[in-house]
Amino acid sequence: MARVLAGCLKADFSPRILAKSRWTPDQSSLTGIERRKNLAEAYTVKQPDRVAGRRVLLVDDIMTTGTTAQEVAKTLKKVGAKTLIVATAAVVS
Repeated sequence: MARVLAGCLKADFSPRILAKSRWTPDQSSLTGIERRKNLAEAYTVKQPDRVAGRRVLLVDDIMTTGTTAQEVAKTLKKVGAKTLIVATAAVVS
């Protein structure tokens, strides 16, 4: 999905720019509060220079509580992402 969006937008596609810095349990079995604790500082940016000062499109296939997108956005902002846009295929409520 992200590759197709990047192509349509004529934007760079960097699928491995983020990495989990530690193992985390599956989010589906957790409450909203547990999800936030579970993912707190769980991501790192492998190539901060590719993010700093740029607009970043974050693609998340399914958004439930938004915790993953929020935590990844914080991580990207820490390394200097200028603007973050989140695109989601499905929202579960």
